[in-house]
Amino acid sequence: MNPPTPRTRRSARRRERGFTLLELTVASALMLLALAVATGALVAAGRLFALAPASLRGGEPELAERLLRADLAAGAPLAGGGLPSDALMLERDGLEVVWELDGNRLRRSATPPGSPPAEGRLILDGVLLFQWQALPERTVVVRLVRRTPAPLTAAHLTTPGWYRSGFGLEAIEVVVSQRRDG
Repeated sequence: MNPPTPRTRRSARRRERGFTLLELTVASALMLLALAVATGALVAAGRLFALAPASLRGGEPELAERLLRADLAAGAPLAGGGLPSDALMLERDGLEVVWELDGNRLRRSATPPGSPPAEGRLILDGVLLFQWQALPERTVVVRLVRRTPAPLTAAHLTTPGWYRSGFGLEAIEVVVSQRRDG
């Protein structure tokens, strides 16, 4: 075995010292990037988790608006429109999608054509007006007015699109250009 030379002693001492400042900086930057991505995902998941119970009870206007916009963009109206009592019937992805007012509850059902109508899922509660109209150039306008729910939460107050009046009402007008010909 050869005796250690000064050069091998120096490299052994370097290995014993630990990490360099550059290595620590790069590792810290990568860790911060990973934490930022994870934090964004957790915040989004937390918001959806907080909204889920309200949406299951039919009280989340943001989810109702998103679903309505998606149906209008991907579907084509079957008939009618204009009167507040008219149901919005769309053909979307081989299904007949119906949005209708049942008392003061807005319901949505999706069934294959020709099958018996389903009861529909509760989308929003406390709805006073649901009116839609087909305009030229494949554009549909939907107006919704409902009673503002009593306990207003921070998520509810920051929901974009809904106009809140001082009389305990909130309203939205959804205008969508459809991707398909009717």
